[in-house]
Amino acid sequence: MLSGLLVESWRRQAACLNDLVEFAGADRLDWKASEDGWSIGVQLCHVHQVRSHWLRKASGLPFDELPAAFTAVDGEWVPLQGYEAICGALKASEAALESWLAGTLDQEGPAGNYDHPLFLLQHMIWHEGYHVGLIMLALRLGGAEPSEEWEEEHLWSRWRVDDWE
Repeated sequence: MLSGLLVESWRRQAACLNDLVEFAGADRLDWKASEDGWSIGVQLCHVHQVRSHWLRKASGLPFDELPAAFTAVDGEWVPLQGYEAICGALKASEAALESWLAGTLDQEGPAGNYDHPLFLLQHMIWHEGYHVGLIMLALRLGGAEPSEEWEEEHLWSRWRVDDWE
């Protein structure tokens, strides 16, 4: 039962990020939280890269179906281009991670670089929360901050079943 709840926590976390990506939309992928920071698009590619990299390390599997987040071009790392491509990559890594977690959370012992698969889940949730904050800041600085009502519906209420008001 607990492993099912943990997989559900991954689904809810991923839904928060997916809704934020939809809110940001294709027209805001180049917005940044700071002048020298990463754009929203690069942050999303990075999230996909981190999911894919650590999932491969933890599982020992190639997950060849996951698209590359960055490609080397003339000595520079170029992020995946286009809103649909980025969304597709995020959905692919979300599904791969969910499937692997569902099959491994009940195991005992380590998974690659992690003491247990649960710690990969925690790493992903912590990491993605960090990037959600930066994306929210980029949206705020660009003049498109989500309303409190939007945040409540798409982020915070996913974690509760009660009416907190």
